[in-house]
Amino acid sequence: MSWTPSSTLRLSLFLAAFLWSASSTWGRQAPEGYGTVSGKAQAVFLIAAKDAPAPPACSVDGFRQGVEPVAGGWRVTVSVDASALKVRTPFRAGRLPSSLGMPPSFAADLASALAPCQRADEAVEAVLLTVKRRIAYDGTPGFNETESEVLARGKASCVGLTRLVRAILRALAIPCREVVGFKLPVQSSPIRLQGGVLHAWLEIGYPGGPTVFCDPLRSSGWVPETYVVLRIGGGLQPGELAAYAGGEARCETHQDRLFCEPAPQTACVLWRRAFSPTFTGTVLAGKVLGALDAPLAGRVELAGPADTASMDLWEGNFFFRDLEPGVYSLLVHPAGQEPQRATVRLGPMDKRFLVLYSRVGAVGAPPGATP
Repeated sequence: MSWTPSSTLRLSLFLAAFLWSASSTWGRQAPEGYGTVSGKAQAVFLIAAKDAPAPPACSVDGFRQGVEPVAGGWRVTVSVDASALKVRTPFRAGRLPSSLGMPPSFAADLASALAPCQRADEAVEAVLLTVKRRIAYDGTPGFNETESEVLARGKASCVGLTRLVRAILRALAIPCREVVGFKLPVQSSPIRLQGGVLHAWLEIGYPGGPTVFCDPLRSSGWVPETYVVLRIGGGLQPGELAAYAGGEARCETHQDRLFCEPAPQTACVLWRRAFSPTFTGTVLAGKVLGALDAPLAGRVELAGPADTASMDLWEGNFFFRDLEPGVYSLLVHPAGQEPQRATVRLGPMDKRFLVLYSRVGAVGAPPGATP
């Protein structure tokens, strides 16, 4: 990421938030924290697995899964709505029970993060962020990982992370249970159902408020449309879900209209639904998508009357904030394809979201951008 020092594009360190982890130079300079997500998305998957149980229909705030039997399997439609989350459940931090077996430094970090929380969703976010900072992700499945083993090793698979967060939230009297399902890629070719696509996350029921999904790896209050629920509750062992092994899935249709907004001066390692409207000022955000609305890698450059700025795409997303009104040139470099340009006109306090498509080297701009 680079820019020239004039005031026309007053871009700050928050652009580094599109880095998934804080491993970069920018991430080391900025504290890890949350960005926000908004918008909607939907995916339809065809799943076939002989002798496996049917995926369940389910609905929580911001996530709905419908299931229709088809020849040889099921058509699963997942709809995500990342509108503002309304949680008013009060929270008061108390002493964490010693039965959790947390190392003193971990317990101190968690207590410090929980101390200012006044709502239950703030406490959930404090727990998720503390675990994200202290426990590294290990992609090797570990269905028997215990909370004490995770804390001692300092790393865990999605199962171990889910088990640890579940134990902490229950100790804080925040109801939750585990979810086991698939995390599927967006592609039209068949997807083999094997170890890498099985995933675990959490359902959280705020007393007197909504029930939502959270993923200790990436999100609070939502999960993406590429998550397919196989079981809610019932433990983290695969059990009868092992019958899915060897089956296939295929993405039939996909529409991605989720927009990520990084927090200022923060390396965003987790993403949440906004509690209230977020940034003010003139904003230009967007997505660069390919076939099946799959997010593309690459780079985006923005040139204004006097300055330029650039950033790498994060899961197809880009975001520029605090822009002066004027005419801007947006140059998109999809990885491995020819760059394409669009002209964008921004007025005072505009908040413009663009969806740009790249197919066979061509990027097309929807209303709001002039090719």
